[in-house]
Amino acid sequence: MENKDQTAVTTAKPKRNKHTPQFKEQALERAKQDGVPKAAKDLGIAQAMLYS
Repeated sequence: MENKDQTAVTTAKPKRNKHTPQFKEQALERAKQDGVPKAAKDLGIAQAMLYS
């Protein structure tokens, strides 16, 4: 017997952003100048991305 009240559950992966090599270089330079927390916040990326 089928239950019509059930909804389909999907597990969508979050979209990954692909950054250009130029963006990555500039992000690292900015982190050196302004510090990692400020640079990450201004660029809208996680701090961990600047450490890796």
